[in-house]
Amino acid sequence: MIVDARAPDQFGASHIDGAINIDYNRVIEGFWLKDDSALSEIFVDLKEDRPVAVYTKNGGQASIVWYALILQGYDASLYTWNDWLRHQS
Repeated sequence: MIVDARAPDQFGASHIDGAINIDYNRVIEGFWLKDDSALSEIFVDLKEDRPVAVYTKNGGQASIVWYALILQGYDASLYTWNDWLRHQS
């Protein structure tokens, strides 16, 4: 699975084919990650037995979603948009 952690308007403008949008703001409340129950609801469309690649343009915002996924037991990796572009050429 590929997760684009940018805001919905950025996701709508362009994203990696097949990616789903989980805005990094959805996994935080103030300065903290949401609780396990809330994170489980946010990640309901992801399969725990499949690796998840999370990206944003520079990776900073994606790291928040990546960390939440790791804490929930997912096999998650962190990437940037530029990583994707390098592998496309």
